Amino acid sequence: MRNNQRVVLSFVAVLLLLLFAGNAVADLYIESEQISRGMPGQPDGAAVLKQYFAAETVMLDLGNRLTIMNFKEEIYYELNKVAKTYTLGRLDNMGLDSLGIETQGIEHNPLLNTVMTAVAQSAAVTPTQEIRSIAGYSCRKFWVRLLMTESVYWTSKDIPGWEELRALGQRSDRAFRNNPLLRQMNILGLVRDLDGYPVQTITYIPGGGSITTTLEKAELKKLDPDLFKVPAEYKLVRKY
Repeated sequence: MRNNQRVVLSFVAVLLLLLFAGNAVADLYIESEQISRGMPGQPDGAAVLKQYFAAETVMLDLGNRLTIMNFKEEIYYELNKVAKTYTLGRLDNMGLDSLGIETQGIEHNPLLNTVMTAVAQSAAVTPTQEIRSIAGYSCRKFWVRLLMTESVYWTSKDIPGWEELRALGQRSDRAFRNNPLLRQMNILGLVRDLDGYPVQTITYIPGGGSITTTLEKAELKKLDPDLFKVPAEYKLVRKY
């Protein structure tokens, strides 16, 4: 159960990042607070979620773990900051390998492709007319169903960099062209339907837990390109 919860946490966080990665004109830094409550087998807690967006690369910082995506090379890295190790994979495998699915030759596995596509197509976005001020932004409420989770998304187009973020489109779409999971959930449909950046999300996990992520800071600023590189002292431990 705990491993499944870790996968859901990771996948939700990465999906949030992917939703708004892409052809950003300016570099952008976004910082949010993530609070987990009632997760079976885990204590309640809070963490800082940091997201970095550049023209070709994005990074998600979850404290002890980093995810770096390079859309030009169509690869991603998962870094363990404590162990100083990392894994390397193709973006079209992302999400599948973390679920424990053998992705070599997945394009030649019709049954698995059909199952994963059906799961992906189950994603649904339902808009509401409810408006609320969160973190100083006027936000609209959406219900989102994704995999086995239900979420509330409060989105706004007023945050700095929204025009850059909405330019997303084709880079991530190309990167996930062979990924039956992320190709369907990605992205353009959800972004279009959400019509704004998630200022706050509340994700309800099977078993009674929840994860609440609230935007605290959004800044357009020049980012150091070294942020998106694996440090030389890190050791490669697995390649997908």
